[in-house]
Amino acid sequence: MLKERNGIDVGFLQVLYLSPFPTEKVRESLANKEKIILIENNYSAQLGSLLKEHVHVRPHHKILKYDGRTFNADELYMRLKEVT
Repeated sequence: MLKERNGIDVGFLQVLYLSPFPTEKVRESLANKEKIILIENNYSAQLGSLLKEHVHVRPHHKILKYDGRTFNADELYMRLKEVT
């Protein structure tokens, strides 16, 4: 839908468990990606640290929210537009 409306082509990866970390599946999913954006409800971007540790990948951008509320679709859309 984003691609059709705005020329933005996106993929999505949700890591459901962190221990043991699914290194190979995450590595395969992120291989050869032009831009990796970490979206996380956490001040310190802990998932980003695990990506660096296990997969040796650093996200190009981080979108973090740590006020106890989830992202809503409009907010996330606007934040994604800022970094794409």
